[in-house]
Amino acid sequence: MDLGIQFLKIKRLIVHRIIERVPSQPSATVEPESQIINLDNKAEEILFKRIISAAGKESNAFIMGIKETSDGTFFDYATKLNKAAEKDFVKISVDIAELLAENQKKMGLSGAYLLVIDGYNDITKKSIAIVIKAELQEALKHSNANNQSVIEVLEKVFLSPAQKLFKIGVIIEKDIDVLDGKIDAKNYIGLLFDSQFRAELTPAAYFYKDFLGFSIDENDKIQTQRLYDKTDEFIKKHINGYVEKSQYLSYLKNFFLVDKNPLIQPTKFATALFSDENLLDVFKTEVVDNLPSTFSKDTILIKARLEKRSMRFKNNITISGPEQKFNDSVVVVTNLSDLSQNDIESTTYTILKIAGKPYHNE
Repeated sequence: MDLGIQFLKIKRLIVHRIIERVPSQPSATVEPESQIINLDNKAEEILFKRIISAAGKESNAFIMGIKETSDGTFFDYATKLNKAAEKDFVKISVDIAELLAENQKKMGLSGAYLLVIDGYNDITKKSIAIVIKAELQEALKHSNANNQSVIEVLEKVFLSPAQKLFKIGVIIEKDIDVLDGKIDAKNYIGLLFDSQFRAELTPAAYFYKDFLGFSIDENDKIQTQRLYDKTDEFIKKHINGYVEKSQYLSYLKNFFLVDKNPLIQPTKFATALFSDENLLDVFKTEVVDNLPSTFSKDTILIKARLEKRSMRFKNNITISGPEQKFNDSVVVVTNLSDLSQNDIESTTYTILKIAGKPYHNE
């Protein structure tokens, strides 16, 4: 889906300071700014690059469902920015910063700058509201003055190209005509960039759920990954025996690599995978019931694992290799009669004795 964020024009920007929680307080606090920032051309160019680069990063940028829309939510504030007078814009931006601070309840969540951006699509003229939580860092600057080479410490540096220390939430107005200017979440798109997202994790709930009011249920990449991960865990936990376990794991891989159906229906998937009624019931309870009834197959977050096979043993011993070559290159010997003296003396492959059973790490 073309979100049009590449046509972003920044209309107004303000930056507030989020002070991390201390033990005597229930949450983080806000050090508000009262003045809108005037960006020079270079600063605006860098900010634009950071946003576009983050939003285009497939494994860390997610289209999200907008779940919370009542008064006092991020959606409520974000949809008011575009038409707000300057004084009101500042107040709304402080409300947004306080909303984030209120939801930073855990100790250890770092302080940061919160950038609140009132923007629009330069083609459609529709609004784009953006918040960026940018954690602070230190950097070094080299200069040469009076024939002396000097290195200075730069404090409170943020939004470096590394993308490691910031999260972005975006509300994008769709290019559709709306009667009476009515605000309806169906006319907007939620977008999240979370620099800390990894394939085995979900985005930080305090940011995307509690602060932004987004839902991951509508995100196909995350739901595809959840189905794969939960099924993989279920098979390794409930299926006994290497051969049977391998067959189930191969089916799982083939479902995502070979099956061309673009839609996933977890209930149908479960029925095809398990013929044992008792096993099927447990799988539905543990996995299917925690997923949407239907979503599109999007394997971007599990692509590397689909292309690679790993066999884990106890003591963190792992054998891994390309999926397409693994079966031809690795054989688990289950009977000594399968080995001959020629096999043992062969110079073309290696026989290993590994403690533990495949796909177990206990």
